[in-house]
Amino acid sequence: MQPRHQSGHVELCGTKHKYLVWYFNTYVKDTTGKSVRKHRGEFLGYKSQITKSAAEGKLQQIIFKETRQGIRATDKVTLAWFWENRFKPMRSGGWSQASQDNFECDWRNYIKPKLGELHLSKFDKFLLQNHFNELAAADYSEWVVKRSKTLLSSIFIEAVDLGFLAANLMAKVKLPRCKVTEKPVILREDVFRLWAAIPGLRDRLIFRIGVFLRSRASELFGLAADCWNGSSVLEIRQQRIMTCPRLYSFVM
Repeated sequence: MQPRHQSGHVELCGTKHKYLVWYFNTYVKDTTGKSVRKHRGEFLGYKSQITKSAAEGKLQQIIFKETRQGIRATDKVTLAWFWENRFKPMRSGGWSQASQDNFECDWRNYIKPKLGELHLSKFDKFLLQNHFNELAAADYSEWVVKRSKTLLSSIFIEAVDLGFLAANLMAKVKLPRCKVTEKPVILREDVFRLWAAIPGLRDRLIFRIGVFLRSRASELFGLAADCWNGSSVLEIRQQRIMTCPRLYSFVM
């Protein structure tokens, strides 16, 4: 197929029952090897069941499937479409389950509600900076804002690599000043009260390892008897999410 860009068009047809039809051109080779243009059109849906903007978005997906040519930002590609149809399929293969859960959470809660339905052509530095300023003003922690900013920047980097955008619009977006996250500290007397309330040796051991070795919950609850070889080294071999083994020195 000839690699040429096109956006196609959607028309409203019918008299009594209105319906939408899409049209675009395909290029095939005839028996002599010459490239021949063919005009295509198909039924998209009744007007009562699908809006014209939704039909146009559907048309862009059909064109990409048929021609394998990238869809430009001016062709009504939304950020949500790019997330579902380009970014996730390309990146998710390298994500752990925990990373995927975190990315999905950040996308669903902090990016998609305000930016998901915007076309890529509508984004600029002011809009993006204002979005993160609003997150900070809503008292989200610096960690949440920074994580969301990093994810959105990765999405735009992928859009540039795939030819959907000319430049990464997130490159000059600054991290706004965020609220200070409180880090409460348990009082000494409360620690002793908690220790006294723990019933068995196993639970007391879990408490001591968690407090003094500062292990993660996934490491702590993945411990087995053979993780300790009788020396001053405790080896974390299995976790809820596997990573490289970690070694801790401790005093019995």
